[in-house]
Amino acid sequence: DGDPSALVPSQPATFRVHAEDKDGKLQSVQLFAKGYLRAEAKLDAAQTDQTFTVSNLFEGDNTLIATAVDNDGLVGLSAPVRVKVKSSQFSAPRDDTARASCGNGAKRKLLSFA
Repeated sequence: DGDPSALVPSQPATFRVHAEDKDGKLQSVQLFAKGYLRAEAKLDAAQTDQTFTVSNLFEGDNTLIATAVDNDGLVGLSAPVRVKVKSSQFSAPRDDTARASCGNGAKRKLLSFA
C-alpha cells in the first residue's frame, strides 16, 4: 500500500492510553482487540499514560478499545479505534484519537486512546 506507517504483522505496534481518576485511584488499564484482552497494566495511581506494545493483533480489521477500572469498580471505556492488519502490512491512522469518560456526578474519569 505504500503507507509509511505500515508495519509487517510480526513487528510490534505501540498504543498509548491516558486514564485518570479525579476522586480515587486507577486499579488497571486494559487494551482489547476484537473483544479479546491484548494488554493490561495493574496500577495504583490517580492517572497514567500507559504505553502498550502488542504484536498479537488479528489479521484483518481490528477494533481496539481501552478500558480503565478505578478503586470504586467504575469502568471508563474509550471509543473504538479501527486498525487493519494485512497479511503483509499493519496500518493504523496516525491521527485517530478516541476519548470517553464515565464517572459519578461531577467527579469524572477520562480515558484517551491514541
